[in-house]
Amino acid sequence: MERLPYIDEHSRVINADRERTWAALVRATCKNPDDLSTVPMGFVLDEADPLKRLALEGHHWFSRYALTYRLDEVDPGHTRVTAESRAVFPGIHGRIYRALVIDSGMHQLMVRRMLLRDIAVAAEGSGMRLPGQRWGATDAEVAMELPCDSQLSGEVVVCDRAVSVSAPAGAVFAWLCQLRVAPYSYDLLDNFGRRSPRERDPLLMDLAVGQRFMGLFDLVGYTPGAQVTLLADGVAVTYAVHPETRTRSRLHARVRFRGPSWLLALPIFGDFLMMRKQLRTLKELAEREALALG
Repeated sequence: MERLPYIDEHSRVINADRERTWAALVRATCKNPDDLSTVPMGFVLDEADPLKRLALEGHHWFSRYALTYRLDEVDPGHTRVTAESRAVFPGIHGRIYRALVIDSGMHQLMVRRMLLRDIAVAAEGSGMRLPGQRWGATDAEVAMELPCDSQLSGEVVVCDRAVSVSAPAGAVFAWLCQLRVAPYSYDLLDNFGRRSPRERDPLLMDLAVGQRFMGLFDLVGYTPGAQVTLLADGVAVTYAVHPETRTRSRLHARVRFRGPSWLLALPIFGDFLMMRKQLRTLKELAEREALALG
């Protein structure tokens, strides 16, 4: 089949080696994992290079399309899966179909949620959700790749929590930087009874790798105005801010805990209770500041 015009590509780092990730990809894609030709209706197998590449192609009345998965080793315990889409949409009906499927964002959601997430679940373990493992996060946010995804090895449980904030992304990020000095959760429990500061210190926005956050985490990466990634013993977390409009944003925290889910159920629920309070407090403070500034 001819090389079709590029549409998009989406990636996710899977907490598994390339062999396990390839097996998960095949299970998620093929009706019979022992027969790579048993791909979903509407596709045929174009090429398979085990552990590296799986290419599908297909066509219908409104489009000709190709979907290619690439597997790249990040390190011995992590694999990046990239799904690349190409397609052509001939004629007026093709243009309408593109508007409905591609331009609407439906295709992007399908790839991130139905394909990459399913592969991650199959490779990393059971899809059973623990209490507190997900709170407020959309499907798109759960499927999103964040910097903490490359932290920790071995068996890991991933948690996603998020809130909407009626404040610009910059204001929310500024309050994230205040986590350097206080946890902004239940202060009686995790801040020795001292109230987390309600006045923001602008100097705390001067970030550098290695700085201490909340007295427990080390800053291992950051993108000014967008995210901070923290690491402690057996725990990695990224706090990310995603702008929705000029005056609204999403505050998304992803936490990765090293260990089996059956052993982590209670700690994860406790962490959820503290983080929910934390995110709500940061939301309140950012909104208060945005309102005061008009």
